[in-house]
Amino acid sequence: MTDEVTIPVETELQAEAQVEQPSEVAPSSLLGDVIAGIGADDKAEEAPQEDKPEDVAPEPEAATTEASVEEESGEEEGGPEEAEPKEPEPLAAVEYDYTLPETLTLPDERKAEFHAALDAFRADPSKGVQGLIDMHNRAMEEHVERARQEQFKVWNETNDSWRKQVLADPEIGGAGHQTAMMAIARMRDRLASSHKPGTPEYVSDLAAFDQFLNVTGAGNHPVFLKLLHNSARLFDEPAPPPPNPKPPKDIGKQNGKGLLYDHPRSVR
Repeated sequence: MTDEVTIPVETELQAEAQVEQPSEVAPSSLLGDVIAGIGADDKAEEAPQEDKPEDVAPEPEAATTEASVEEESGEEEGGPEEAEPKEPEPLAAVEYDYTLPETLTLPDERKAEFHAALDAFRADPSKGVQGLIDMHNRAMEEHVERARQEQFKVWNETNDSWRKQVLADPEIGGAGHQTAMMAIARMRDRLASSHKPGTPEYVSDLAAFDQFLNVTGAGNHPVFLKLLHNSARLFDEPAPPPPNPKPPKDIGKQNGKGLLYDHPRSVR
């Protein structure tokens, strides 16, 4: 027994059904046309078709009725009209419980501002967060300014303490303070530069040295001033003779003439 091969034959009824398509069919999209056009003829030859003119055109998946359209349009049109801005409900009173560290202080006026910012954040976090950021920014600016003032205060107190130590020092202070400071200044002018005094290079080196004194406060430090004062002593005082000088090698020896040294004025 041989297998029968059924070859699909297009009937006149099917041809008429393909031409007369229902008007309710939704138009296909460009992407749908591209997909449907690939291999459409091959699929038509491979798949056998039955004599069912009703299968020519598929019915739309979901038909939109006029009632549903009216309901949707009514909801869209009536929605904004019915929605009215509602007044914000009053917030319930909250007693904020927190503990400040010992390094922080919170005055009463700043505490009231902080609690108001927290209330605004609870009412509308999207907008109330800005108030918290502004408070933090002001607090950081105030902290930086206080730290800067504290640094200047400590710096001035330190320099005042150094100056008092200099005036009380037995070598560079007391009644001889002015004389010691003149010697110290002379060493500054002599050692601050290796160039000849009066030249542009010398003036530049001396200005840089003065800036170093002002920035570091070394011009008030007793140890640094003593260093220059000791340098003045080395430059001003004559060098002492070397300790235990060796006698000449021919001392005590005669030169054959009964004299220790052959000098023109020596008695012969």
